[in-house]
Amino acid sequence: TGSIMQLTTIYQAAKMVLSISPYATMLVLAAVPVLSAASMMAQSASRKRSSVALESARENAATASEVLANARTVQSFTAEDMEAVRYAENMDKQYALELDYRVFTGGAHLMFQSISMALSAGGMYYGGNLVAQGKLEMTDLMLFMQYSFKIGHALG
Repeated sequence: TGSIMQLTTIYQAAKMVLSISPYATMLVLAAVPVLSAASMMAQSASRKRSSVALESARENAATASEVLANARTVQSFTAEDMEAVRYAENMDKQYALELDYRVFTGGAHLMFQSISMALSAGGMYYGGNLVAQGKLEMTDLMLFMQYSFKIGHALG
């Protein structure tokens, strides 16, 4: 039902946006496929990074579990130092992978928020010019921006 509600919201808002200003609607319609494609690519890359980091954490846990379960064997072969080094290297690898994932995801969120704000500013600038030229009323501009935000929010 969430998807149906989002589609209904997009449809109704798109109808209103189009009826208010066909000129400004082109700005909204041009941005949607570009941002959607970029968002899907970023989500895919983020999921891959997350999977790699999670697998590294699993390997680390398996190493710790193996050493603890076989403590006597490790001690009898005097391999404590070797196991400690192996575990430390795995922890460093896991930290680097987690950091990469978090920096990438945070950067993607920052980029999409910046683009969203830039599009809003561009819409206000373009709409303000239409108001100044007498092609659009101020109330229509505000309605246009509100409906544009609804479309953007429904798209996620």
